[in-house]
Amino acid sequence: MINGWGVILAKLAYHLGYELNIDSPWIPHELLPVEPLAEYKLPYEFLSDFDLFTPFQAKEGLWCGDIVQFHPDHLLKNHCRLVILEIC
Repeated sequence: MINGWGVILAKLAYHLGYELNIDSPWIPHELLPVEPLAEYKLPYEFLSDFDLFTPFQAKEGLWCGDIVQFHPDHLLKNHCRLVILEIC
C-alpha cells in the first residue's frame, strides 16, 4: 500500500525543487521523479479535433442559459465583484 496524498504532495515538492529525504514504505522514492514523456499520443480519435482553448460560444437551450456569462472576462466587464464572507 502507498499513501496517495503523501505521494502527490511529495511529487509536487520534488517538482518544485525541494530536496526530499523520505524513508517510508508509504511513499516510494521511485515514484517521485517527474519527467516529461518523449511523445504524447491521443488515446481516442475523437480528441484529435478538440481544442481546449476554444473560446466559449453562446448556445440556446442550455440549462444555464448563456454559458458565456460565467467566463471571468465577462464577469469583469460587467463589474461583478467577488464577495468573500468571513465566518467566525
